[in-house]
Amino acid sequence: MFTPDFYLPDVDLYLELTTMNQSLVTHKNRKIRLMHELYPEVSVRLLYRKDFHRLLAKFGFGPLI
Repeated sequence: MFTPDFYLPDVDLYLELTTMNQSLVTHKNRKIRLMHELYPEVSVRLLYRKDFHRLLAKFGFGPLI
């Protein structure tokens, strides 16, 4: 079962974060690909650790290392 971390209703987008355990990236990519095949109308975006850090820096929370 796949349940993304966040839903952004204003843009109708689901977000999945992979910040804690990068070894799960391949598994999560596979799940997102399957979800897209089964439900092509659903938008899901996978955010990697680097994306998360860029967002933190962009909005003034500084880089986390």
